[in-house]
Amino acid sequence: MIIEYWRLEWYNLDILSWRNSLQMYYVGFLDILGFKKIVCEKEEKDILNIFEQIQCIIDNLKKEFDIVPIFYRIMSDSIVVACDDSIPPALTVVLYCCGKIQELLLANGILLRGGVSHGKFYYNEAIMYGKGLVSAYELENNISKYPRIVVDTSSIIEYKSKMKDTDVYFELFNLLEKDTQDIYYIDTALMYLHDISQKELIYRIKKIKELLEKNLLNIKLPLNVREKYIWIKDEFNDFMKRNPQYSSYQIKIDVK
Repeated sequence: MIIEYWRLEWYNLDILSWRNSLQMYYVGFLDILGFKKIVCEKEEKDILNIFEQIQCIIDNLKKEFDIVPIFYRIMSDSIVVACDDSIPPALTVVLYCCGKIQELLLANGILLRGGVSHGKFYYNEAIMYGKGLVSAYELENNISKYPRIVVDTSSIIEYKSKMKDTDVYFELFNLLEKDTQDIYYIDTALMYLHDISQKELIYRIKKIKELLEKNLLNIKLPLNVREKYIWIKDEFNDFMKRNPQYSSYQIKIDVK
């Protein structure tokens, strides 16, 4: 879908020369929602399989992006993805990685919330810290609210001025949506439904509808959890309205 735009053969970089010093990164912080319940209800092997799939997604993307160094770490229900901002497509790469993780989890009936920001970041085998990480966490914790991955507006504006009129810039904005409060976030429905076969599309629509019906028709579901599934339903239906080729797949669930 997008990867072919990110070939960087024209950059003569040596990955081995990269040092893990405190420097500017684009950082994504992701939180798996309802993880305690998932641990209690799912088989251990099923949870491990999901984490292994996340690892596989990022490792495959690292190969696809070739010389773009992508850092990631999985810590129970938290996932961090980061890329040095001196690499031109760094923000787009981080967003794409985060979006693919969200796509995988949603396909498994698991909701994800996150934030992506820009700032100083350091990591080694045991330590990970920095203002960039704190900022991404605060976006996830305070701004995101719904099962979506919010992107810091100032990071987008800065990136826009740096990458304007490039393929990377246009691909970045294909990944993003903006809500009524001008908050940017990764287009959840686009990542989940776009660029797949008709058979896979029908299967995914069926899976998302089953997930929504299971939760929205559950009268015992807490209101704060219920609103997350309502947001997913509205987000998918809005995407289908904006893209006529999906209009016949509108998700209709009575959520009185």
